[in-house]
Amino acid sequence: MKVEEYSLQKYAPLSVLIKDYLSEKMELAPFILGYQNMETLGLAIQQRSNFSLAQRELLVHQLLRQNDFKGNEKVIKNILELKDTNAFTVTTGHQLCLATGPLFSIYKIASTIASARLFNRYFPEKKFIPIFWMASEDHDVDEINHLFFTGNKIKWATEQNGAVGRFSCEGIQDVLMEVEGGENAFFKLCTECYASSNSLAEAHRKLVYEIFGTEELVVLDGDEPEWKKAFSSIMEEEIKNQPSESLVKKTSAELEEIGYKPQVFPRKINLFELGPNMRERIKTPEEGGRNSEEYVSLLKSSPASFSPNVILRPVYQEFILPNVAYIGGPGELSYWMQLKGVFDHYHVPFPAILLRDSAIILQSSSLKKMDKLSLNSLQLFQPKNAIVDGWMQELGVQDLAIIKEKLGILFDEMIEKATAVDATLKQAAAAECSKALSGIEHLEKKMLKSQKQKEDVRIQQLDKLYNDLFPNGEWQERVENIGRFWKELGQEGIQEIIESFNPLEKSLKIISLASNPEKTAE
Repeated sequence: MKVEEYSLQKYAPLSVLIKDYLSEKMELAPFILGYQNMETLGLAIQQRSNFSLAQRELLVHQLLRQNDFKGNEKVIKNILELKDTNAFTVTTGHQLCLATGPLFSIYKIASTIASARLFNRYFPEKKFIPIFWMASEDHDVDEINHLFFTGNKIKWATEQNGAVGRFSCEGIQDVLMEVEGGENAFFKLCTECYASSNSLAEAHRKLVYEIFGTEELVVLDGDEPEWKKAFSSIMEEEIKNQPSESLVKKTSAELEEIGYKPQVFPRKINLFELGPNMRERIKTPEEGGRNSEEYVSLLKSSPASFSPNVILRPVYQEFILPNVAYIGGPGELSYWMQLKGVFDHYHVPFPAILLRDSAIILQSSSLKKMDKLSLNSLQLFQPKNAIVDGWMQELGVQDLAIIKEKLGILFDEMIEKATAVDATLKQAAAAECSKALSGIEHLEKKMLKSQKQKEDVRIQQLDKLYNDLFPNGEWQERVENIGRFWKELGQEGIQEIIESFNPLEKSLKIISLASNPEKTAE
């Protein structure tokens, strides 16, 4: 494996907000704990020193119960570390997408593990445990029931409703075994996890451990009654007083005032009611819901019947974890910045927020195409048409540009002489010259089209290469599944990716498979 690094801000498709955050623009300081550096992590550790022993005991107890499966000795060791007041978590989270979904879900976990390793080296007197928070309470089935493999959509059709983590895995194995005639090793691994599990959450936990190992990572399911019981005072205030809505709107307005668009929009009450086969938004009486007393009564008798939405889920996460850093994608970091006021209101420490690593994987087939086309990895960031135009120039089409430049000089002289003879001829001379140049440009387009037809094979190869890296015009990491690369990558390759990742470097990685291990910098 060969890893090349390029500027994340220069080449990755980031929003202005995220670029400004990475550039440490001062206007963003009120919305974060600090910027993406070790100084911010030091602040996060300091504010997390008051995470109580009682909170740690509850956390450890529930994590041990959730991770009670055969062969989990290393996971148990990691969990027990959290009893120590010098132990902290580094967290990421994602939906329970079919077979892990798009590549960036893998990169989020890899970045989290890499960050924990880095922090352990930098603060040797502390201990940092990487956590993967499963979004098991999500109810958006259409977002998790499919994956893309070589550009094709693979879909699991299910009629189940409610929190997806509680879903049965029925039918998933049949769908995955159709990929590559059931011979893909990664999907075989996925099938084993789904077939041996009673719920989607259980299967996803097993799969994440299979991919990343149990050396460091701990997988957490937030759909836990005891944690919700501990969190119930915040949920009760949300039901009674609805503070989050006004706080998020205020912060969003402040961000908009300095030029940034909001990512999320709060509800009156930012909670769901959760039950068998249902997860429904809690509404105020004005919105057609029940009165607050009824909801509070249910909350006290059954905290597990409530589920935070996108506004309160990060608060819930930070409430139950001694967390110092959240690793997220560009969209996640954007909406976390809208939540600073909510965290402050509920007296829950706001963590360091770190942008995950981003990468493009080049398979051996892609590397062969690049070799045939004489392209290097840096050129891949150019628009495809720019590469084709460059080829045309190399083949001599640029000569017309020189000719047009020379003709322009001659036409200027012609117009000048015609004007000297008779000033009224200036317009006519200019029109004739313009007509001639238009003819030249028309001829140039015909020549370019003809040359492209002759270069059709090379252009088709380029199309295939770009479709590998930017399927349907999207970045590879946002579409393709890790299963496409598993044959050349495998678990060893995953560990190499973790070793190459470091969110503090703010770099975009180009990962070439089937190559000698090497790491270079731009």
